[in-house]
Amino acid sequence: MQEVYSLAVAIEKILSVPTNLNIAESMLQHSTCSDSEKNNNIIFLGDIEQKTISYCDNNFNFDLEAFENYSLPSEYLDECIATGENKLTYLLNRYTEDVLSKLFSDFVNNPENYALFRATISSFQESEIDRLNSNVESIVEVYLYKTISILAYRLDVYDVALMYHDFLMTTYSGGIIEVSYDSGSYFKSEISKKNTKAANAGAKDKRLFRQRKKKQYLQIMEEKSFTSYAKTAEYIKLNIDTDESPTYRTVEKWLSEADKGDFS
Repeated sequence: MQEVYSLAVAIEKILSVPTNLNIAESMLQHSTCSDSEKNNNIIFLGDIEQKTISYCDNNFNFDLEAFENYSLPSEYLDECIATGENKLTYLLNRYTEDVLSKLFSDFVNNPENYALFRATISSFQESEIDRLNSNVESIVEVYLYKTISILAYRLDVYDVALMYHDFLMTTYSGGIIEVSYDSGSYFKSEISKKNTKAANAGAKDKRLFRQRKKKQYLQIMEEKSFTSYAKTAEYIKLNIDTDESPTYRTVEKWLSEADKGDFS
């Protein structure tokens, strides 16, 4: 139990990087600032951090009814089976991923949201306003990624937690080298690359899964002395693969192909 707790603490520490001081250094040139400016940096970033936490707390909505009606295309469920994941856990993770993705996109697609995070004269001297606000959009997005990453981890959606931490580090690194880009289009591109990579890996998993099932189905047909694919498929769906996927028709098709020597 102690080992599990220690691991959880270690992971949360990793997801909490970069710290406010790291972000101040990379995005506000903290080391070159005067003492008063350094103090303002920390106050400014601490305020943004708390506001992003509040934003996520107020806007994250796990709708139980929506989840109960949530479904995925059959190929995703086949991939779930191929990787050995529990179907309900897989659906829960994908639903939560969609909710968190919408939470982020709803924020960045509404420019007015950033106004709430900008430094104001009520908190800082007028001479500091432009300096602090010069990179506020990227700073806010760094904290939004960070908050969503930690939120996903605490919801046990670990792959999503790591994905958003990856987004966080990319945006943070962009701040270090002062790269300017539109984060929405950039991450659409990044997500597309990740999805392509995942699709390739998923295709390989599905192919291996299909090959294994074809061999299993043919062995069952031979061992049970069934004389038709339909009878064998019926037996398999009643006694072996009782979930929705693969379907009866898929089992029958794979069995026919295997009997003809096609194990692709």
